[in-house]
Formats: sequence, structure tokens, C-alpha cells
Amino acid sequence: MSGGTEARSRGIKRVLWQILVLNVVVSAAKAIWGLVSGSTAMLADGIHSLTDASGNVVALVAMVAASNINIGATTTVTEAVNRGANLRMYGCGTSNNPREYLGQFLMSRLKAECLWLEAHAIWLALWRQPVDLLFNGDFEQTPVSQGFDWEWRQDDPGRAGAQIQLQGFGQRGQVLRVRLTGRPLEGPAVWQHILLPPGHYRLSGDYRSDHLRSEGGLVWVLRCADRDEEMARSPGLSSTGRQWQGFEMALTSDGRCLGAMLALQPAMALESRTGLRGEMLFDQLRLERVSAP
Repeated sequence: MSGGTEARSRGIKRVLWQILVLNVVVSAAKAIWGLVSGSTAMLADGIHSLTDASGNVVALVAMVAASNINIGATTTVTEAVNRGANLRMYGCGTSNNPREYLGQFLMSRLKAECLWLEAHAIWLALWRQPVDLLFNGDFEQTPVSQGFDWEWRQDDPGRAGAQIQLQGFGQRGQVLRVRLTGRPLEGPAVWQHILLPPGHYRLSGDYRSDHLRSEGGLVWVLRCADRDEEMARSPGLSSTGRQWQGFEMALTSDGRCLGAMLALQPAMALESRTGLRGEMLFDQLRLERVSAP
């Protein structure tokens, strides 16, 4: 075995071990959710999901037994390993860690299939610590794409209806800057996917606007990611005369929509097509569970 092949084999085995751990985490998350919610179906699914880890065990045994394995022609798990080992993040937040590349690829696939609990379990495993319901609400971290963090379109700045960036703002640290160019907006300006268990919540935050030319202003809208159904929206946010102001909105999740998307968009659909001009800054966004209203 050549040095390059041997190094690749070690790398694949290392990633297979990581996938095995992630499979176990997902199974445990399902089982715990089943116990908490009283869903025997979810609990049974968590136990059944343990069988998914057997594919990793077989692959590890095979790699020990054979020094030359074609990983490109086996199971979907091996495909994920192969893709994940070579994946490179694009857009927001780059990393040189293959484990993070792999986690992002798997989260993207799971979210596309509306498997929100499993995707969020991988997100927690990548951070190795508890995270807020609304992640990175103070905007102090570079967003990580394909997970449960802030995202926005990577359009040509000369054609984009909204230009998004994180910038320093004195004692506040970093804030989210949304510059509206007057061009049409194709979808929301910025968004974040959220795992939203049943309960009552309050979204709050600070904003500041400078010369926003808009009839309805901007709003934060929470949608069910599975059905594209609106669950709640904030009051319209308009010009503040360069002063920071607070906003909040109440929302309730009945458990039918576990995966949600919080998005910033014009309050009026017409202004998405015609475009808005001005600038708005955001800071200290929080999503908190509250008692029944």
C-alpha cells in the first residue's frame, strides 16, 4: 500500500468512526424525544435507528480486513463519508476540519428530507455544548452554512436586492447589517433554520434603521419549513432615526412543525418585487420559551 493510499485509508476509518458516533447520537435523540413527548412511534424509531450504525461497523471491519476498498460504490453512508471527506464549505464560515465538512453535508441532506431532529442532533454534536434556540443572535460568530445558523444568498453585489454583512459597531461588538439596494429581492434577505419543540415563545431583539424608503418596512417571519406555512410575524420595522429600538413578537408551536425558518423580508410582497432602499442593523436577537400567554 502506498503512503497516499494508507493515509486515505486512515482518514476514511476516522470519518467512519465519527459517523458511527453521530448515528448513535441521532438514535439517542429520537429515543429521548419519544420519552419526553410520550410518542411510542418515535421511541421505536430511535431504537430501530441503531441498525443504521451497523453499516459503519461493517465498513470498519471491511477496511481492517482489506487494505484497498472502493468506497465510491457502497452504501449511502459510505457515499456520505466519501462526499464529506472532500466537501468544502462555501458562502459563510469556512473550515479546514473534515469533521465539520461531513456534518454540514449530512445536515443539508437531512434538512432536505425534513428530518429536523436528526439534523439538529448532528448540529449539537459538532458544537459539543448546549446552544440557544436561536443561534448566534448576537452575531459575534462567523455563520456556519448548511446548519442551524444565519444564511443569506451569495449573489453578485451589483445585482443583489440586499447586501448582508457582519460589521463592528462600537461597544455592541458585531451587528448584522442589511443594506437594501433598490433592486428586487429574490426570497428573504437573511434566514435561520430552527428546531422548535411544542410550546410558547417570544422573539425579541434590537434594530436601527437609517433612511429606509419603504411603505411597510421589514418584518421577521417564522414559517413552517416543511409546509411553507406562516406561523408568526413581527410588527413592521421602519426608520428609527439612527436610534436603537427594541421589538418582540409572540409565537406558539403546537408540535406539528418541528422544523421552522425565521426569515427577514419586506412586510409587503409588492416591495419584494419593486425593491427597497436604505439600511437596517440588527443585534441581540433572542428566542426564549415563555409560559402560556
